[in-house]
Amino acid sequence: LVVKGRKVLLIGSGKDLVGRRLGERIDRGEWDVVVRCNHFYGDPVDVGTRTDLAVVREGRFEKDFLAEAPVTPLRVISTNDGPNFPKAVLQQAAQEVGHREASVGLIAARWLLNCGARLSAIGIGHFPDGHWIAQKTYPNGTIDTAGFCDWSKENAWWMRQRGVKLL
Repeated sequence: LVVKGRKVLLIGSGKDLVGRRLGERIDRGEWDVVVRCNHFYGDPVDVGTRTDLAVVREGRFEKDFLAEAPVTPLRVISTNDGPNFPKAVLQQAAQEVGHREASVGLIAARWLLNCGARLSAIGIGHFPDGHWIAQKTYPNGTIDTAGFCDWSKENAWWMRQRGVKLL
């Protein structure tokens, strides 16, 4: 899947997906490539169904993504244990964030940017009015309690990415 120079939409797992009603816009092809992270999150009215690439943390989550997604992605990539994912990106993302580990969404974004994508992102905790969530919350209202990411540092990373369009 070639992303260099192409418009890519990265869809994360944040509560900011709720109520956006971007489903038709996503599905009709405004972006050349649509990438989703970890699971299929959000209502299709808000986030569409198109999925060209799914990025999961571990290969064992691939089955979950395929079971819950309304469409089968062209490809699923595992960041931590997949044979085709550059492991240097994991270290690069963590170093840029300034924390021991980065979220899959941020890792996917760093990788896509490294590959030359023209990146847009949604579901990363950034709302249209410009505010960021302080605590990672999923579209169904569940709070992320895993605790391995530093969301304030990740928010700061996203704000430094001048070439990324935040929806």
